[in-house]
Amino acid sequence: MGYYRRYSLIYYTIALLCGALWLWMALVGSDSNFFVGLLLFFLVICLTAFFCSLAATRRFQAATQRLMQTADIASFLQELNGCAKSSRRNTYNTILFWQVYALQLAGNLQRAADLLQHADPNYARSARSKKNDRCAYSVRCASLALQLGQLDLADTHIESLRQELRTLQSDRALYPHYTKCLTDLAEMSALLRGEGSGQSLYFSNLLKLSSSLVDRVQTSYYLGIALIREGKVDEAVKALRDSAQGAPKLLTSRRAAALLEHPDALQSGQIDAFLFSEL
Repeated sequence: MGYYRRYSLIYYTIALLCGALWLWMALVGSDSNFFVGLLLFFLVICLTAFFCSLAATRRFQAATQRLMQTADIASFLQELNGCAKSSRRNTYNTILFWQVYALQLAGNLQRAADLLQHADPNYARSARSKKNDRCAYSVRCASLALQLGQLDLADTHIESLRQELRTLQSDRALYPHYTKCLTDLAEMSALLRGEGSGQSLYFSNLLKLSSSLVDRVQTSYYLGIALIREGKVDEAVKALRDSAQGAPKLLTSRRAAALLEHPDALQSGQIDAFLFSEL
């Protein structure tokens, strides 16, 4: 539970019915019926909690996958508004971070920044959830700062993520995921600064591994920038066009389209003025 109110209602309804049944058995039955009923009551409650939580989590994951595959930000945010009303300590930050991410995709960066201020990376109950939330918080802060052109602030959050990763090395699920996030963010930061080399190869390989529409659109945009930095304008135009046409409602698509409208800047490599435009 913790994502959708309907699953919480199902859980509490079953709990009340089981409680009423157990109370009836306790009043009209023997002592053996009392203890059997109590055991069954706790068994049903635990199973109901498990299956309701599982169903809610899978539905939430399906919603995030639809966002990534369709770039339908409006529908996703509408669904998450309902989720936020049912959030609990272990789901509050997860829902909030996805809301921020969706707003970033849409280019509503100020609203994303305002919402991110309500995050509390240490709010979750379990230690693992707290570690996950702290890493996710650093990722969201760094990516938002990169979009806003606040590169020094982005590097500060990237370093925070690097520090958090040292506590995750034994976690086989979280450590690889956030290690990749760290590498991606560091490459993006260096690319936007005009530093480093060979980044077109990095983003080209990343594009081949991209399995969703949103990932392909965003990676194509950064690949286009990397190719411009390397003077490969024709290849850059193709990558930027793929980004611009892939999902026109995304901020990266609009920024790619804006770059394509200035061929002189592409030829000269003077693109910094267009990288952080608010469209």
